[in-house]
Amino acid sequence: MDSQDTSSSSPLAEKARAGDRAAFKALLVASEKSVKAYIRSLQRYFPRTNADDAFQEAVSRALEAVGRFEGDDADFGRWLSGIARNVVLTQSKRTGWSRRI
Repeated sequence: MDSQDTSSSSPLAEKARAGDRAAFKALLVASEKSVKAYIRSLQRYFPRTNADDAFQEAVSRALEAVGRFEGDDADFGRWLSGIARNVVLTQSKRTGWSRRI
């Protein structure tokens, strides 16, 4: 019964997992502002991070991995933020990051 409730309450996530690019874009638009704000907040610790590049890379990775996304519509932004965090860490390591304390 729970799986039926989840699928009926998250049609965009279901469609995105199935490869529907319009559904993926709708989820992305709904979470873009908060994910970009999260990336900018990480710049305090990783100042060499380019927020726009990090967001685009996170979107690219998310598009490749959306078939493995297990959440519902409400979870998409958190999932994308996790991917963005990993992108920021990877960018920072490539550019010789230093953490300000």
